[in-house]
Amino acid sequence: TAQVLDPRYQAAADEALKTLVSARETLGAPSLSAAVSHKGQLVWTGTVGWADIAARRPADAQTRYRIGSTSKPVTMTLVARQVDAGKLELDQPIGPWIQPSPNPAWTALTVRQLASHTAGLPDYESNRDWVGLYQSIRLQTNFPTVRASLSVFDGNRLLYKPGTQYRYSSYDTVLLSAVLEGVTGKPYLTQLEDDLIPQTGATGLSADYADRTVENRAVFYERSAAKGVRPWRAVDLSHRWAGGGLIATPSDLVRIGQAWLDPTFIRPETRTQFWTHQTLADGNANPDNYALGWRTTVARRTFGPDTRITSVNHAGVSKGAWSWLV
Repeated sequence: TAQVLDPRYQAAADEALKTLVSARETLGAPSLSAAVSHKGQLVWTGTVGWADIAARRPADAQTRYRIGSTSKPVTMTLVARQVDAGKLELDQPIGPWIQPSPNPAWTALTVRQLASHTAGLPDYESNRDWVGLYQSIRLQTNFPTVRASLSVFDGNRLLYKPGTQYRYSSYDTVLLSAVLEGVTGKPYLTQLEDDLIPQTGATGLSADYADRTVENRAVFYERSAAKGVRPWRAVDLSHRWAGGGLIATPSDLVRIGQAWLDPTFIRPETRTQFWTHQTLADGNANPDNYALGWRTTVARRTFGPDTRITSVNHAGVSKGAWSWLV
């Protein structure tokens, strides 16, 4: 199915839908879904395939998928709003917002270090909190609060002096969501529901709850040459809501992107800070050219005038799903 919301793009929309059909066949994916906006307006959605193969339920524009690490720029939208409001500073130590601190080494970390993955926290594979490592592999433990989920990685020493190296880690963003709770006095998921979704119109955005029915959620699959496509095992992602545990439709992600381009929602000066590559303490760029909760890349056009194209983006992989917001 497809919806063209601006008839000027009908020809491009027809080609885009053909691309989805072809890509789904090439990948062997149960479904693919996409959305495009231009100058603040949603102009096209397209979806092919099945949301539930066994039930023969087609996917459509309302089908919600796990977005994995694309949860990070969603969370960073809340962070940027607090920076805009003057309630949070990028180079402010987070200690006052996480008292009592589950790990004494965390109190001197800054928002910038967490948002740029230069804080020294471990990633999933380097986690040496052995109980937490087991929980993050098994994915069956439910954490009722963000504060409780910090126990998954709070038994670690920092991997390096904060600011001196780069190591991508969803735990950085999980800890940032605890900071947001300290700043606002509201649970992270409540902030999404009260302060982000109504203002952006991203009504399909939510946590990927394991303990309740979630309307319009796709069935998630894994694929192998030997066994074909089969449903992914049930998992609980409550230990990583902010960094990799949300679900959304492509239209929801588009609306989050639109919000960043709206100067009345996020000030241009703040947006520039979050979309600028971050440097290490020695002045060198981090090896991933990571910004703050986003990746920013600059390339030259292949065709047409010799102009630079700046792309701000983040991708995400989760159990049975993949996403990309550009």
